[in-house]
Amino acid sequence: GQGPGENELGLAHFCESSGVDIIPLGFMNHYIAQANGYPGTNFGGSCFAENYTAPGYNGVNNPALNDLQKKCPSMVSGIPHCQSLGKKILLSLGGLVVTENAYALTSVEDAEHMADFLWGAFGPLNPSGNWPRPFDTEGVVNEVDGFDFDIEHINAGEQEYYIILITRLRSYFPLAHKQYLITGAPQCLFPDLQMGDIINQVQFDILFVQYYNTPQCSAREWVSSNPGFGISTNIENSSGFKKNLDALVTSLPMSKSKDARLYIGLLGSTGAGVSGDYLDPASEVAPLIKAHFCKPYFGGIMIFDAGHSEQNVGGDGKPFHEEIKDILVSDSTDTKAFPC
Repeated sequence: GQGPGENELGLAHFCESSGVDIIPLGFMNHYIAQANGYPGTNFGGSCFAENYTAPGYNGVNNPALNDLQKKCPSMVSGIPHCQSLGKKILLSLGGLVVTENAYALTSVEDAEHMADFLWGAFGPLNPSGNWPRPFDTEGVVNEVDGFDFDIEHINAGEQEYYIILITRLRSYFPLAHKQYLITGAPQCLFPDLQMGDIINQVQFDILFVQYYNTPQCSAREWVSSNPGFGISTNIENSSGFKKNLDALVTSLPMSKSKDARLYIGLLGSTGAGVSGDYLDPASEVAPLIKAHFCKPYFGGIMIFDAGHSEQNVGGDGKPFHEEIKDILVSDSTDTKAFPC
């Protein structure tokens, strides 16, 4: 919701693209201790400048901290449209840390309350509940398809609270009429200092690993280490990317996230992150996909973010995400190159 282009085009536009299967809505970037008793959201221009009146936190009511956006028309209309097309919509928590402790769980009670809030406000409607419903509109109930955790700052001992939050949240999933997902977006260095223990101790269904903005393990580092892959050789060379990915893959069978599918996270354009980490679809992303397509853990490609990708149009007139999807589809149907 925060990148260039999303606000102008709206959620529904991106879901109509054949290059998109899952969209995390970012971000819920404050928790109840930081936003007066309700969490806070920043979906950029997708929402109007009107917030819910929060109840206060620990006996102190500071309305200046109210930060849960109340009117998000493009999301209210876009979510059911996306879901009707078979696309998954996730609510993403965390994101870039602008100020220290912008989002932080401070106690077991906070973690449990956050789980209850997420389910009550963004999951199936509970007629007896008293939760705000930011994505509903008159006569229409909208619920997301899961919850994404992009935790980029964590305090000592806070991973325990995330484990409590996600465990409690997952306990509600059997009550739903559809499958719900828990996804995460760890950094590419293994183990991820923020999310490593959380991934080990609670079940994640998908990991959108960020292979950008960290030079030691970036996808750019893989490309530089494998200049002839798919042309002169199909043998993958040693690299920081491979070392850290192999370590993550090796760790998963011993964790609660043993069945998680891994998505290789890439930048949607040079402006989406460290510009040098952006990869050209045909000459750089395609070999990277070929190296991992047949691996049992491989789930696909994650792109950050929708707006940058949309504005990054190739010579064929397609935005970056559609070019990447074409590569994935081509590889899945090329039985000679991919007997897997």
